[in-house]
Amino acid sequence: MENRQLAIENSALRIRPLAWHRKLAVTCVLLAGGSLASAVAGRAALAAPRQTPLNAAYTHGLATIDRQGTGVYYRKGFVLGVGINVVEADLSDPEVRLGAMVARGGIGTAEAFRQMVRRARPTAAITGTFFGMGNNIPTGDLVINGKPLFRGFIGTAVAITEGNLVSFIPTQYKGRATDWSLFDTVIRGGPRLVDSGVVTMTAKSEGFRTLPVTARRTRTAVGLTRDNRLQFVAVRQGITLWELAKVMRAIGAYHAVALDGGTSTAMYFAGNYVANPGRGLTNVLMIYHRRAQFDAMRQQFAAGYQPTPTP
Repeated sequence: MENRQLAIENSALRIRPLAWHRKLAVTCVLLAGGSLASAVAGRAALAAPRQTPLNAAYTHGLATIDRQGTGVYYRKGFVLGVGINVVEADLSDPEVRLGAMVARGGIGTAEAFRQMVRRARPTAAITGTFFGMGNNIPTGDLVINGKPLFRGFIGTAVAITEGNLVSFIPTQYKGRATDWSLFDTVIRGGPRLVDSGVVTMTAKSEGFRTLPVTARRTRTAVGLTRDNRLQFVAVRQGITLWELAKVMRAIGAYHAVALDGGTSTAMYFAGNYVANPGRGLTNVLMIYHRRAQFDAMRQQFAAGYQPTPTP
């Protein structure tokens, strides 16, 4: 069966038995160039049943502030002494949808975060990939609405199917292009923070040669729990990437990667700009709590942009 056909059929997976999710998780990782070990880890993440209600502040120090629909929550508090904001989405909720958006002018341009939110009208949004200060070029791959828009060269990819199956896929630094045809949305962030429940730091091997791992800056990250909840995290104080990795593990992330931070730190939830960046952004990752809203707005995600041919 053609890879793209598999991606289309993923939209129906949310109503199929969990075994189908496990098989597809393995297939996605292997076809994208991952190892069998990574695929098995992905299966393990999907296999664990939910043990804690989504609306419970299960992590000590976090309080639930707001909820949208039945599956998207905003939490705030302190974990390991670090002030954090957390948006959490239950990916088993059939209404929840995930997407990414680039600046209105496409690759090589930036747009105010507030303007991007106004255009896409998501429930939640967070900073996307790192990008060049001088040229606004992203450092990682971008796939939007199933179409590859840009090929980057560093990081770990957060790859999402139309059926809300999320995979964290390692890629080779300046390696050959990855086939993302199974996925509807891809943002290649990094470095990896948590791998199969273990705190890790692979910045150099992922290509982040000049990234100050020990510098204290505001940070953002995206994580996935064992019971299939996606987490957006923005910290409210300067911390190191190692500290960010420990925070992600402490709030239940089984897999996690960092996104851009510093003056790019941005987070939005249901009318509230939780974190405001000090500059325009080139791309963002988003959550919708209503599928109809996602379907109505997805034409804005890469409006008017023509993909750059890959070499």
